[in-house]
Amino acid sequence: MVAGANFYIVGRDPAGMPHPETGKDLYEPTHGAKVLTMAPGLITLEIVPFRVAAYNKKKKRMDYYDSEQ
Repeated sequence: MVAGANFYIVGRDPAGMPHPETGKDLYEPTHGAKVLTMAPGLITLEIVPFRVAAYNKKKKRMDYYDSEQ
């Protein structure tokens, strides 16, 4: 990577930004990672997938999102 950086952290915004008319998200949560894979000079960049975390009411703590629950 340029400038000797070993890590580059990217938030998921604007993935959660809703369309003004439909209310659906404008971008998928993985959109930012997809864009980074297309950036010139970042071919060797390892993309670490984003894992959604939220408060779990049953466990009474933060936990990774599980679509089975």
